[in-house]
Amino acid sequence: MRNPPANSVRAATCTTVFLSYLALNAAPDFAPTVLVIPAVAIALMPTAERLDRKFGVYRQITSGVALAYAASLYFIFRAAGLLDGVIFLVMFIQLYSLMHEKLGRNYDHIILMSFFLVLAASVLSPSPAIGIVFFGFVLSAVWMLAAMEMASSIRRSGVSTVAEHAEYGRNGEITAVRTSRGANFQTLGWAAMCGAFVVFAAVLLFFVTPRMEAGLLGSESATPYEAGLNPRILDLSAGGTLLLDTTAVMRVTF
Repeated sequence: MRNPPANSVRAATCTTVFLSYLALNAAPDFAPTVLVIPAVAIALMPTAERLDRKFGVYRQITSGVALAYAASLYFIFRAAGLLDGVIFLVMFIQLYSLMHEKLGRNYDHIILMSFFLVLAASVLSPSPAIGIVFFGFVLSAVWMLAAMEMASSIRRSGVSTVAEHAEYGRNGEITAVRTSRGANFQTLGWAAMCGAFVVFAAVLLFFVTPRMEAGLLGSESATPYEAGLNPRILDLSAGGTLLLDTTAVMRVTF
């Protein structure tokens, strides 16, 4: 039997994860090949969930991989740096949750790790395309949270579809059960309203937040520019740091 809430949660999860990697793709430090990671993970997710559900050895193997990764964290941070090391750790946690059967807390891990990837991409001097990605991520995150809540409510109530209405006979017995899909459109409407409010709040927060450097949360440029007699044209459209050149360009004597 089809389970619309579960399918909605799965679709929202895949969309949220893919958009988080699209945000990384907007940063100059990551090539478009980074999109291969979520594409492969999403394609393997149904098979991985079945393996986790049926074979205990699968969980043992993936737990061993997680332990090996945890043991190598020191070398990863030393080779990649603090920010890139955190990004790789977040990606691993997200992919680990995708490759196993999921409970409510696993979906919380996935959406939280996806948000961390978007946050990390926003401080790596991304292209303006991250604005579109961020807008889509906010909508997909609201969609995912609403779908999770709807699926959880339906599971607690014990019904098998979005909404069921029972018709009773004269003696109190159930004569028919009719399924209503109005709850789908009602939930979609509430999700759209929540998404619009979140986007409005994000835009308002963007305009009232002062622009300043804040350590890891500040913008950074891979190639700082230098002022002075420079023969090449500087492209400052992507932002960055402008260094002062103290070289003397003129000497005047009287």
